[in-house]
Amino acid sequence: MDVDRLLRSVCDSDSVHEVQRFGSVLVQHLLLARQRRNDITAEEMKAVMEERDRSVVKSKRLEQDVVQERERCAKETELLRLQRQRGVALEDQRRLDMELQVLRANHSSQDLLMTPRPSFPSDGVSQAPPPQAPPLLVQVQQLSQEKQSMEAELQRCQEAEQEASERVRRLERLVEVLRKKVGTGSVRAVS
Repeated sequence: MDVDRLLRSVCDSDSVHEVQRFGSVLVQHLLLARQRRNDITAEEMKAVMEERDRSVVKSKRLEQDVVQERERCAKETELLRLQRQRGVALEDQRRLDMELQVLRANHSSQDLLMTPRPSFPSDGVSQAPPPQAPPLLVQVQQLSQEKQSMEAELQRCQEAEQEASERVRRLERLVEVLRKKVGTGSVRAVS
């Protein structure tokens, strides 16, 4: 029986015994409804609190990710410094290349003017000392190797910077969504 019928039965009862019987059924019905309402509310509150706890944990994890991304951004400063050093090294390499070309040109013209005719020993083999690399050539080779390693490092840093920027953008968007979700969480009203 529903509540309205029970109330009508209590009102229409002719004896005290019927009033007590229908009244006790009505009270039990109301107590059960209240218990169901309390159970539903408790379950909903538990679900909301669990969701809140998960959101807090996720938010803390995202904050840690943001801190890590900021640290990666600090590496961008290092990247810019490396790029400036690379530019200086490239300029030094160009300058040294030009000096090397001038020195080679001067050296070859001096060799033509000053080289005596080779004297051949009696066995017909000339005794010339083995050629040695000029110090500038060694420097140029070292600078070239440094340039290549800096270019590789720059490439790695640029890729890391791009990944970090994308990750920061996604994390900021996720934090914003989570903040909205945690701030506007709703509890379904039970009637």
